[in-house]
Amino acid sequence: MEFPAVLEFGTDGARVRDHATGREVTLGLDEALGRFTLRAILNLDGERLAVFEFLSASPDGGLAFLATDGLRLWAPKIGALAPDRRPEPAQAAFDADYFRRILEARQDILAEDLLRQQDPPSAEQVRNRLPPLVSYAVLADRRAHDKPIMEPNGTIPGYFQAPRPYDPADHNVYWRHLLTGGLAVNCSHWDSAAQTGAEQLAFCRADAAGSAQVYVRTRASDEIACRYYIGAPAQPAEPAPFYEAFYRLAREQADFLAAGAQFRVPELQIAEAAQACLLRAVNTFVDLDPRYGVGTYSNQIHNTFPPTILSAGSCLLEWNHTQLARDLLGHYLTSYVKGDGTFDYYGPAIAEYGQMLALAADVFRLTRDADWLAGVMAPLRRIWAMILARRVKAQQREPDTVIYGLIRGQPEADFWDRKSDRNEGDFYFAGDAWCWRGLLELSRALREAGGYEQEADRLCAEAQQYARDIRRALERSIELCAEPPYLPEIAGRTTRHQTMTCSRAASYANYRFYPELLSAGILSSEQEQLVLDYRRSHGGDLLGTIRFQGWLDDWPAAHLAYAELARDEVRRFQIMFYGHLFGHLSVGTHNAYEQVQIEPDETGARSHKADYCVPAQLVTPRMLRWMCVFEQRDEDLLWLNRAVPGPWLLADRGLSVERVPTRWGTVTYGFERTGADLRAEIDLTRTSGAGLVRLRVPPVGGHFWRLEAGSPARALPDNQTFELTLRPERAVLHFRRL
Repeated sequence: MEFPAVLEFGTDGARVRDHATGREVTLGLDEALGRFTLRAILNLDGERLAVFEFLSASPDGGLAFLATDGLRLWAPKIGALAPDRRPEPAQAAFDADYFRRILEARQDILAEDLLRQQDPPSAEQVRNRLPPLVSYAVLADRRAHDKPIMEPNGTIPGYFQAPRPYDPADHNVYWRHLLTGGLAVNCSHWDSAAQTGAEQLAFCRADAAGSAQVYVRTRASDEIACRYYIGAPAQPAEPAPFYEAFYRLAREQADFLAAGAQFRVPELQIAEAAQACLLRAVNTFVDLDPRYGVGTYSNQIHNTFPPTILSAGSCLLEWNHTQLARDLLGHYLTSYVKGDGTFDYYGPAIAEYGQMLALAADVFRLTRDADWLAGVMAPLRRIWAMILARRVKAQQREPDTVIYGLIRGQPEADFWDRKSDRNEGDFYFAGDAWCWRGLLELSRALREAGGYEQEADRLCAEAQQYARDIRRALERSIELCAEPPYLPEIAGRTTRHQTMTCSRAASYANYRFYPELLSAGILSSEQEQLVLDYRRSHGGDLLGTIRFQGWLDDWPAAHLAYAELARDEVRRFQIMFYGHLFGHLSVGTHNAYEQVQIEPDETGARSHKADYCVPAQLVTPRMLRWMCVFEQRDEDLLWLNRAVPGPWLLADRGLSVERVPTRWGTVTYGFERTGADLRAEIDLTRTSGAGLVRLRVPPVGGHFWRLEAGSPARALPDNQTFELTLRPERAVLHFRRL
């Protein structure tokens, strides 16, 4: 796009030149040169900028921040005042019988249909399998104590009342991001009968005291001038403060994203959603203090819910924001681990203690920060001492009992009544499996760090004995359940769930206890298959995502996704990826909620059932990372491109992945297509270990790829996986399509 050239600034205007005609004019505020309207003149840190808005008859427009020597920022708007860009909330296929069939079926018939197709799942195949999700958007700033929400009509409760009341039956209200991957939200309305509409742009910034201030801009479709509101509540304001705050927000989020790993994929909506999810989750925190979510989940009792820091820390590591991950986890460990090794939270699950140890190990491996590790050793020691003390008690039982060596505890904060004496919990395999995993991973990290050899040896020995006790209990529990084979989520339990949503207990097992057991990596391949088959044949999933009674609950979905990909169930993983993207994220704003409805309301759209939360928000970016770069646990094996759909390799935009940290080093890879040939380039900056690298080059349209002679790799029997050692640390491979 050609922008006007700013020649000089005046007090309230600028002299500019049109690139197309060479015509020079002096513009005041809200005056136009062609399709560019001057909105404000800014003085930012000693530099003057002209803010132009590109007003287009098409659905796209944007804001340009221009200095005399060129463009400083271009913020494209998508869907501005364009009714044809809003997805239809109702589809002809979504009749009552459609939902009856998918809810009553014991199998995930939507996923099964996709599995039968030759081509891998895609956005086009999945997006219309469920009605769109329409709900509020979170306006977040990490420095703000409060996180305002914006309703579908633009109202920000407690801050700003939109001119048009919210009517859920009004199908003309719709959403789009202002910036790709941005925190500012653009909401437009169009009245088809009256041929008029309105547009609203809103975002949040914190003041010096940490109070949330909302920034709102509105414009009617038949007017050039805009109205501006700033504050808490928002009051009428001048243009310059609005655009200055917007510019700083845009630069901050652009700088944050640029500093991390880069995933350039052909489907733009995927890249936009992953970035938006990561940004919003990070900005839900208050500085280093965790926040689980908004609405109900903004109450203080939820702040220290361990999965918030577990999901955020893991995702930030995976996206190469390693220093922030280190700081967030360090703050949690030093602030919220009590003297007895338990978390300062009303009901931590036993599994979360092991997951915290494993995350600390990951942080050290990717940062190699010995000082950080030394600074958190005290709380880590308290955690593992608590686990080992419970193990000592567990080993005082008779050795021939099923529960010998297993820890009794809570599996989920809200599963037990906090006011009853049942909080002692039960013998959930997921809790023991993750405590074992945490001890094992931390022992490895301590050995790598040096100086902790005795503790590393002790934890390793404890983990080995723990694994034997868990595996013995697993085998005994399967035997006790007789035919057909069944693995209960609780050691020694002899009853089975008739469906995975038939009761509250069944739903909890389905959505969390089994996924966490699978992700820990303690099960044999046969045991994993037993669990997966039972869930899938007893109503556990819908469109690859996780059911909880009559709705979807995907916040623990990353555990199931990891387990599926570790087993190389690529199609299942891809269906879950797209199912979460289009089934669990709100249209346009990519907000993820803890729980969402399956069936639409009277408007034809679905809504959330439980409020926005951080772990659900991070499922998409985590799965995108694993799709491209996946570390095989317990093996010196790095997978590249393991679950990427084949058509991405031939797309015009191409595929490239940059600066992704792994325990062996930072990896970058990409594909370049030339006619029938494909060129792959891999760079791995090693920091430790040797390890194998496997690159998957999936078939496209049933056609596989042949590795050309001279390439430093060997083809595996599946004809789509190629193995190399990357010595030296860069490799170029050439493929020919068969």
